[in-house]
Amino acid sequence: MKHSNAPGASTTNGPKVALVTGASRGIGAAIARRLAADGAIVVINYRTSENEAEAVCAEIQATGGVSVTEQADVTRLDDVRAMMKRIRGNYGRLDWLVNNAGYADDGMLLLTSHERWWSTFNDNVAAVVNVTRLALPLLLAQKDAAIINISSISGIRGVEGQTAYSAAKAAIIGFTKALSRELAGKISINCVAPGPIETEMYEKVTEERRRARLAILPLRRMGRPEEVAELVALLLSGRSAFIYGQVLAIDGGATI
Repeated sequence: MKHSNAPGASTTNGPKVALVTGASRGIGAAIARRLAADGAIVVINYRTSENEAEAVCAEIQATGGVSVTEQADVTRLDDVRAMMKRIRGNYGRLDWLVNNAGYADDGMLLLTSHERWWSTFNDNVAAVVNVTRLALPLLLAQKDAAIINISSISGIRGVEGQTAYSAAKAAIIGFTKALSRELAGKISINCVAPGPIETEMYEKVTEERRRARLAILPLRRMGRPEEVAELVALLLSGRSAFIYGQVLAIDGGATI
């Protein structure tokens, strides 16, 4: 773990501490920057992209924000347990959790091996369940804690060639809705479901598939990571507290 200009453990009235998983790039990095701009101490989680995570951390520091990087494979419970122990030791609190880590592995069902299909499903779901489970004791100790789970429109409408990813993102939606009933009155929890967003993941998409995806969007353009980050920041801020247990699509109208 490497710190920017991180202060000591926060007091009850100190700055919010936010953990963003998979925050070394794309949507996660945009969320980390936005929450830091709101004054939060941002824990930038990454699995292997240390250089990218450190670059995001340095960018936040350069603009006067506070952040730290935390390496952990969030699909592994032991890694997550160790990360939470460090967060507790360094800050004594966790206020905001954004479960962003995940990945898409395209492939038609009949052309995808049994092992690859279940690996995609299990990794995406485990990334959310593991972190949420082990973060809850810290979150429940705070007055205005909040969780945002990042799903996808793939989990709402399904996408051809993404049965494993769509199923996993749908599971995250169900997980959010069920957990919202368990946590009612204790922690704010919502799910954000982005549509096609201009990230590194879409650099691998063929031009034909890109055109096909744009064709389903009434706005006829890809979204920007910063637009997703703005929605997440609003939901975490408490200014929209009556939005609870919901799935909010930010998809250029793909699901209307």
